[in-house]
This record gives sequence, structure tokens and C-alpha cells, in this order.
Amino acid sequence: MECRISDPPLGMEVGCIGKRVEFNSLYHDPFDGFIKSKEECFIILPSVRRQEGPDIITKALVLHKNYDPTN
Repeated sequence: MECRISDPPLGMEVGCIGKRVEFNSLYHDPFDGFIKSKEECFIILPSVRRQEGPDIITKALVLHKNYDPTN
């Protein structure tokens, strides 16, 4: 998916929503709570990047694989 709200255009990988990944604080931010490095989590919101390079504008928001929404 591409957002043309700025110059240069920004991009989001919408297909990664729900994907299970290992937490890495360079690429992920916890949506709720605390997640340790290399723990499994799910991508809730994808990262936003510049189309012309690898620069990350915002990190992907993730939830721990054992997240309990009732707490």
C-alpha cells in the first residue's frame, strides 16, 4: 500500500498485519505492555517507511503472542 501524503511518498506493508515475528526494538514498539527481545509477537499496525530508502518513519506496533485483552 502506498500513501501519497508527503514528498517523498510513504509506504506501509499491509500484508504483514497479523504476522508472527520475534520482537526487535529497532523495528517494533509494544502496543500494550512490555515485550522482551526475541519474544514472539504479532504485528498489529505495520511500520511506515520512505519509498526511496530503508528509512523507518514509524515502527510496527506489536502485541505479545500471549496478550490477554481482559487485563
